[in-house]
Amino acid sequence: MPPNKLSFYLIVFWIPSTGLFRKKSVIYYKYDEFKRFLDNTFEMPDKMVSILVRFLEQNNGTLSQRAKIKEFSLLNGNEVKEIENHFKEIFENH
Repeated sequence: MPPNKLSFYLIVFWIPSTGLFRKKSVIYYKYDEFKRFLDNTFEMPDKMVSILVRFLEQNNGTLSQRAKIKEFSLLNGNEVKEIENHFKEIFENH
């Protein structure tokens, strides 16, 4: 699979990095991993992925009721749980 833009930036920042850049690189890598999961499982647009990640970060890996109803109403309860679980698995060590 060819690298996407996010993977390319990970390589650029990782090689000459200091501790701060390493941490940011790991976060970019984890975001990329989570995005691939969403793309492969739900085929979600990039903008929606970005919004989803922001909501999950703000609420400790759980979507709020408001987000479930307003922004992600097309997802059923099992899909939301699957997304929340994958988010926690990928980002728990960050």
